[in-house]
Amino acid sequence: MPPPVCLGRAVVNLTKEKRRLLRESRAAQAAYDRLLSAGSSTIVCADEYHTRFKIHWDKKYFAHLCGWDYYSDAAKTIPAPRRLFYDRLKKGVDLSKYVAPTDEYIPSAEEKAKGVTVLELTRRKNEVALMAFELRDATKVVVSAKGSVLVFFGGSRWAMGLNREPDAEWYYPKTLVAESVEDGSVRRKNGRTPSTMEWTISHIE
Repeated sequence: MPPPVCLGRAVVNLTKEKRRLLRESRAAQAAYDRLLSAGSSTIVCADEYHTRFKIHWDKKYFAHLCGWDYYSDAAKTIPAPRRLFYDRLKKGVDLSKYVAPTDEYIPSAEEKAKGVTVLELTRRKNEVALMAFELRDATKVVVSAKGSVLVFFGGSRWAMGLNREPDAEWYYPKTLVAESVEDGSVRRKNGRTPSTMEWTISHIE
């Protein structure tokens, strides 16, 4: 086991922190299981066209949504199938040696002194994962401010980014952020009228 990492006055054991966050990911699996059982969800908007966004759910999206990259080896050089991450996590296997945070995060000196680690973005994702997978408090769909994502949907605490394959009629979940759907890093803002940049959610089927 690697030694604790000293961060100023704080001491954080990264392996223990990974295990804690993996437990949070596992706790969110029950909600994701329900999405998998349904196969898809359809966001129905309240505009005059009843605009719809159909989302296809799959095991392979789960690890990334929770902020994890998964590997076959402890050195983390050989990517492993994401579906396998889902199955092994559900069985309670200790995956701490085989995962790394999806997004690299570099804490500031002040954050380090408070014990913030490279796992910060993964921590934030897992704080809202259960709420997001329950599709709880989703109020809007907005045009994305991120080039790799088409639209986001969510509420005041979380936003899930959706993409679509060329010619596909359905979307897939690309990312999850612990930000309001109205946040500038989530929602694109330009000279267009609001009606072309957002949709109010009526319900989700």
